[in-house]
Amino acid sequence: MKRKLLSTVLAVTMAVSRLTGCGQSGTNEATGAGAATTDAKTETYRVRIPIDSCDFSLAHYEADGEEAEENSEHFSFERVEKYILPLLDAAEKAYGGKLDIPLSPWSPPVYMKTNGERNNGGKLKPEYRKRWAEYICRYIEEYRSRGHLWHFTHFLKAGAQRIGVTRYTDKIEVTAFEKDGRITVVLLNRTEEEIPVYLRLGEYCAELTSKAKSIMTAEIEK
Repeated sequence: MKRKLLSTVLAVTMAVSRLTGCGQSGTNEATGAGAATTDAKTETYRVRIPIDSCDFSLAHYEADGEEAEENSEHFSFERVEKYILPLLDAAEKAYGGKLDIPLSPWSPPVYMKTNGERNNGGKLKPEYRKRWAEYICRYIEEYRSRGHLWHFTHFLKAGAQRIGVTRYTDKIEVTAFEKDGRITVVLLNRTEEEIPVYLRLGEYCAELTSKAKSIMTAEIEK
């Protein structure tokens, strides 16, 4: 049976490894709201930020909606710098320290989707899988360079079933889910070292590299 590795997305350094608190969402319409609060009962110090616009944004926008520009020459962080970064700076000032910032993919740029719009469903076109992964990585780099990124959220298809896996080392934690003939594998490396990873499925084998303190997601098509 022929299988192929569809895509991989590498997330960045993780500071913690357990559920530690609750948080809020930071979008451009929330600029006037307090994203970090502290009282006797609750402490909110985690703010999820969407990649490009989400359902709650003032308007639809994309950092780079130019289909012809494969090198992201027109990638613009202007919207984030105008609305979201000031919100994060103010929230951290109110909190009195650094906030945990999970970055969350919402919708690929319109030209990458089958329905040609950001809302109303649609799927990522197969030919844009690699480019969408690179797009997400560009967002990660932009936030990291500004000192605001803590973690990266992962997404699975609705109805995906968790499947059994085996591993050859205790240095890598792994889980996997299957839906519609595709297997999504999530690998967590808590160590300070870069570790080679071999994904095996029957006669199929793919070699990857897990960066220190990172999460990697790989998708395999049967």
